[in-house]
Amino acid sequence: MIKIGDMSYALSIQIVAALVLVYPAWRTLRRAGLPGALAILVFVPWIGLAIVFAIIAFVGWPELAHPGMELKKREHP
Repeated sequence: MIKIGDMSYALSIQIVAALVLVYPAWRTLRRAGLPGALAILVFVPWIGLAIVFAIIAFVGWPELAHPGMELKKREHP
């Protein structure tokens, strides 16, 4: 039986939380032009999610507009 203070309980909670975070991190990394496999860093205890967030925050993202699409500039009053 799993007890709250048991180390295996804490590990199982961390694995479930990491699995829930891997898919969105994978998709975000792919949209940023990076390999989605970097999302596996979420499994690194304590700092893995921070590493993934730092990679997403500081990497140069590709253009958001499609090629050939003009962006309209806002006119300020």
